Amino acid sequence: MIGFVVMSHESSVARDGKRISDIKTLSESARITSAQLRKLPTPIADSVSLTVSGSFIGYQGFMSLALVNPLGYGSDKIFDPKDNIPYTYRVNQHYDSAQFMAYLENPRFERSIEIAGLMKKIGDIASLREVVSLSQAYALDTAYALDSSSVDLSVRYPYAAGDRL
Repeated sequence: MIGFVVMSHESSVARDGKRISDIKTLSESARITSAQLRKLPTPIADSVSLTVSGSFIGYQGFMSLALVNPLGYGSDKIFDPKDNIPYTYRVNQHYDSAQFMAYLENPRFERSIEIAGLMKKIGDIASLREVVSLSQAYALDTAYALDSSSVDLSVRYPYAAGDRL
């Protein structure tokens, strides 16, 4: 029983590592695609139009091959390694900025990434006021997730990369 628990934990950590790698690769791919094509693709068919105070700000839905194909990346980059559902993708109203999201399984993995990211930024900041402001801004960064899949994501932890939309 103990061996199974340890192996299960290691598998979830490995999947989380792949998710983060995929999301970061997709974020870089979006920058290259935007520079090449001047326009990023809309998320696939079941995407949601995003509006704020009646103004259209973009779309959110799932990844499609239209983003990774021009760069020669395989389709495995857009699917979650456990559930085989596409990662969440958001594009702004001008189709030139994108944000990508995956759901991690291990809360410690996500927390260690968050702490490492904040520590690097804190090292570059001079005043305590900026540190508090950064912490508040980071909390807002992790508060998005529209996902219509049948997979129970309530026990998972969102991780995003790309442009801040």
